[in-house]
Amino acid sequence: MDHRLTAMLTLPMIITFSSANQVILEKQPIPSENWIWETSTARIGGLSGWVKQTYYSTCDISLVGHSQPNNWLRSDSIKVHSGVKAVHITIEYRTLKCSSYPDNGGKYCKEYLDLYVHQSGQSTEPHPLTNNASYDKIAKTAPSALGIRVSQTFSINVKGKYIVLAFHDQGSCTVLFSVAVKYYFCPETVHDGGLVYLPRTIAPANNSEPVVGSCTNNAVHEHGILKVNCQSDGVWNLSSLNGRCICMEDMENTRGECKVIPSAPKNVRVIFVNQSALELQWQPPVETGNQTHVFYDIDCRMPCENKDEDKCASKVCGSDVIFTPKKKGLNVSHVIVGNLSSFVLYTMKIFAKNRVSELARRKYGIEGNLTEITVRTNRSVPGKPEVFVEQPETAVVVSWRIKDMNGVLKEYHVTYIREDDLSETKTLATKKMETQFDLKAGKTYEFQLYCNKRSIPPLHPTEPNVAMYFKIIYGLVGSLAFCIVPFAGYIMYNRWNRRRNANSEEIPKTTEPSVMVFEDIAMSSVAERQKVDDFRLDRDQIITVKVLGSGNFGQVSKAVYKPLNFEVAVKSLKGNAKKKDLQDMLTELDLMKTLRSHPHLVDLIGCCIEKDPLLIVLEYLPNGDLLGYLRKSRGIEDAYDTGENRPSSTLTENDLLSFAWMIADGMSYLSTMKIVHRDLAARNVLVGDNKVCKISDFGLARGLEGDIYTRKTQARLPVRWMPPESIFYGTSTTMSDIWSYGIVMWEVFTIGGSPYPGVKSREIAGLLETGYRMLRPPYISQELYSIMAKCWEEQPERRPTFLWLCSAVKRLLDDYQKNVMLEVYEGDNYIHLDVTKNKE
Repeated sequence: MDHRLTAMLTLPMIITFSSANQVILEKQPIPSENWIWETSTARIGGLSGWVKQTYYSTCDISLVGHSQPNNWLRSDSIKVHSGVKAVHITIEYRTLKCSSYPDNGGKYCKEYLDLYVHQSGQSTEPHPLTNNASYDKIAKTAPSALGIRVSQTFSINVKGKYIVLAFHDQGSCTVLFSVAVKYYFCPETVHDGGLVYLPRTIAPANNSEPVVGSCTNNAVHEHGILKVNCQSDGVWNLSSLNGRCICMEDMENTRGECKVIPSAPKNVRVIFVNQSALELQWQPPVETGNQTHVFYDIDCRMPCENKDEDKCASKVCGSDVIFTPKKKGLNVSHVIVGNLSSFVLYTMKIFAKNRVSELARRKYGIEGNLTEITVRTNRSVPGKPEVFVEQPETAVVVSWRIKDMNGVLKEYHVTYIREDDLSETKTLATKKMETQFDLKAGKTYEFQLYCNKRSIPPLHPTEPNVAMYFKIIYGLVGSLAFCIVPFAGYIMYNRWNRRRNANSEEIPKTTEPSVMVFEDIAMSSVAERQKVDDFRLDRDQIITVKVLGSGNFGQVSKAVYKPLNFEVAVKSLKGNAKKKDLQDMLTELDLMKTLRSHPHLVDLIGCCIEKDPLLIVLEYLPNGDLLGYLRKSRGIEDAYDTGENRPSSTLTENDLLSFAWMIADGMSYLSTMKIVHRDLAARNVLVGDNKVCKISDFGLARGLEGDIYTRKTQARLPVRWMPPESIFYGTSTTMSDIWSYGIVMWEVFTIGGSPYPGVKSREIAGLLETGYRMLRPPYISQELYSIMAKCWEEQPERRPTFLWLCSAVKRLLDDYQKNVMLEVYEGDNYIHLDVTKNKE
């Protein structure tokens, strides 16, 4: 009886590569398929022979009167891969003892199966029942124990392209669980030490055979024969290797690979630059040394700017230059370089390195491949000048030298003022660093020097000169910046020469040395005895338009400065102001006078202090404070609305990130000036045209003589914006402003929400003591929130710098991923408290 049996088996499938050095040609049963092997029997009567259940089984015990069983189980045709010399047949089965049956199972009971194999060049399947001569008997199963599941492997030398298996049962009781046909090979490998490559090789039928290897990539044959024996079990006998290869020059053997130093970094570009810092970003090199880990070293130099380059050389940047995160061994493709000088040309070299680079440097002096970029930092106010005064026979010659130009100084304006007769005032313009004056003998003169940093054409050709002049004075950045180098107080006392006629007006030759050098003239010395003259305005020329905002003791008004016909903001005290309020306002004025113009700080225009009330005249920004601007953008009107304009449309993610970046940029400048603001909040940031943010309200700001400012007086303070060290100990540093900046970020990205919503001010200190921090708004990314969270570190020294914050926010601005999902923003979650601008 011939038939094909099919049924789904439940035995687990063995993976095709059951180990690294064997291939399964046939495996039955396979869970996803059925056995389709053919069964047949020649008996008439008795049991049915091979039976398909979840496996093949037969239990054909010959009873009295029955003939000997003759049952066959034949496989499909199995294709053998080219080059295979031997195959190995592994069977799992269980055979029961004959003694477990009555009469020991009869005279034909067997405790084994016979295994036959047919080999040919064709995919034919001869019938073993009628053509068993075409099969060769290769083995008789001999279980190590009866009645339990056992495994046996039989090997045959390959003689044809196809093989067919046949199992012959002549009276056993056997379950055949699985059959696997496989061959061995020695796998493709590299001998690490010798750098010898060995190809995948089919194992021999018996013993072993030698295989010739080759040197790996970038390696050369040094000595010996590169032969290794491949054994019949698919294992390389590496002890038979007696040759070796070595890496080519400038390469290193790293776990069997000769790895090269990386190629140069790609596409280096400047992300950010200001007067004292820059950020660079680049892409990894094309060649990384066979995928090894690449890191970067930064070299900073100041190239020679002398036209005659033979007479000068580039200089290495000083040890005070700061690299963030570090200078050597960078694992990221960007770096911030800080503490640089203004208007100086820097060349930054970025070296790409890997583990091989140190070997190349040590053995051959090769530093590695690099890309360099040259960047000039932005202009700033000039450094402290060195002034020289000479007194020839009939004149006074004033000359000066400025070591740190911090920009291109186009022209100098030197003014002299006669102390006892202010009408005798004269200004000379010169492109040289020297000028001569004819002066009257016996008089006292004061000299002042101004420098024109660069010429800027009018924004519109039709603008009048006076408007252009105002814009230059008003927008000091890169324009008519006062060196503020009055020869301050260099006061020349010229005496009559007693040997000359008492009525002579000639200035005699001095008996002092012919050249006097003044090295102590500070940039901020706008005449110590003059204090505010350079900022003094005529209050009669200031016309108030309306009050913009008012507090308990002061107010801010919109006004017009008539001489130049432009709008200004005027800060003044009310009549009920106390002496301390006046002192605070004077302190704010003095501090603002020390600041140069910055695109993200409110500019000081001038002041009126000759009588009450004291007026501080500031740049006018029509959109009011940022807090009101944010709230107004979503239709909320409240006490913080000080602007005249409404946001033109709903704010975007880019708008909010830009606000955060501009505030960090302004605070970064304040920190370099060692000024701590102490009241950084969205209400103290003003918004101008084109959504430009500028930091204002320096009423609480203080200069740091050391690194820490300690509060000495009791005052109502903005606790929602204050860090623990300021609340509990009254100390403030730049790191305190960093904490406040994190709160401002929270205000910005909640679009005007009040910090610690639902919490009373008096409860905040207790919350902070427990380690509480505001949670991430659900519509902003974790990366954005992590920037805020870094600002709220308990230990001030663990908080980031403003320079780092500028860079971190700038990266989000340049990021293509969304960090603020405004479409799911729910404004009702962020309540507004009536916190007056006079602080909580």
